[in-house]
Amino acid sequence: MAVMPKLFLEDVSAEVFQAATSSAAATRRGRRRRCVCVSGMPRSMVEPFLKEYLAVDAVVAPELKELGGYYLGIAEDEGEVVRKMDVEEVIGDKGGAVVGIGGLGCLFPQLFQKYCKEVYVPTESARRRRGALHPRRYPKPLVFHDGRTAFRPTPTGHRHAHHVHVAPAGRAAVFLLLPFSLSVPLLAALGMHNRMIASSSSPDPSPELAAGGNKKNNSLFACNHQSLLDPLCVSAAARRRDLAAATYSISRLSELLSPIPTFRLTRDRASDRAAMQAQLFRRSGGGGLVVCPEGTTCREPFLLRFSPLFAELAAGGVDVVPVALHLAVDMFHGTTAGGRKMLDPLYLLMNPVPSYLVQFLDPVVTGEGAGKEGARAVANEVQRRVAEALGYERTGLTRRDKYLILAGNEGVIGADDGGKKN
Repeated sequence: MAVMPKLFLEDVSAEVFQAATSSAAATRRGRRRRCVCVSGMPRSMVEPFLKEYLAVDAVVAPELKELGGYYLGIAEDEGEVVRKMDVEEVIGDKGGAVVGIGGLGCLFPQLFQKYCKEVYVPTESARRRRGALHPRRYPKPLVFHDGRTAFRPTPTGHRHAHHVHVAPAGRAAVFLLLPFSLSVPLLAALGMHNRMIASSSSPDPSPELAAGGNKKNNSLFACNHQSLLDPLCVSAAARRRDLAAATYSISRLSELLSPIPTFRLTRDRASDRAAMQAQLFRRSGGGGLVVCPEGTTCREPFLLRFSPLFAELAAGGVDVVPVALHLAVDMFHGTTAGGRKMLDPLYLLMNPVPSYLVQFLDPVVTGEGAGKEGARAVANEVQRRVAEALGYERTGLTRRDKYLILAGNEGVIGADDGGKKN
């Protein structure tokens, strides 16, 4: 059900939203005003959204039939709903104004005509005229949602989804088997678009390679998290195969197929710091590291809290390069909170025209021996720069918050659960 709020908010008409929220505001001011919503969709699907996002007081909707604790996919008809409904309980105490809201195509809102002071039933013409509700008007920010499909479940959206796309296998082979100098243009020819923007102070993110020298640069690239391909895209854009990727909860298959070195984090601060430091200085000439301090992905234009662990490494004289990433998909999301992680690359590559924006920002100056407070300041500065570059909003939310909302757990996995969480 973690995908439903996004779909419903995109389908709310401005008129109905105004009616529902004005009722809630009037109630807070002490005026008795009750909002009742009638829907033809199953109650288990619509009631949580209506009460949490629109502050609806009562919901009249059919129940899904169950057998042994499982939904059968069969809903009550409108006659059953009407017979079982307690009108006094739905309408509430007498003397207060009642606003009735009916779903599009639902027949029994007519029953409330004699009880409701105002009745709103949207029409297709009104929906087209008023347009979709702008995200800035959402009663609460929609930060997290789950589900694989990125298109709206409408007849038009399903027609586009039924087109078989054969490029994923070719894209995967190109990315894994060919050097970056060949794979990037071939991927563009296969429909995967990548755009790199260099920073103003360092036009080339790999100056040591551009100069043709052999010296390696101990750079730490800190980027926001869009998908498991983030480190690969940063490595390709920087033209550096010496970069290693810090990962958590990706599948063993993804680790084996990765064209750059990967190592697993354990969520133990001391051991993770030692592992990152070992990877960063794993060769006598140095190396590089790509980290995603958010710890998990976020599909909406928000940034989660950046963990300061990477900034503690930077106190040793390592360059911290913020990287702003933006991934655009039109059919499937390559991330999941409750599904199988091993399928993420397949879903991402099945998009007809996936596109990555990789923007290298100016390095962040770090101080020596600043301690935890200094590391926190560096992490916040990196988050601020990335948010500013992308036009995203900064939050203090964490991986734990995401999984409590979407999956009912804290997002901590065991050694054998690498393919189940993101």
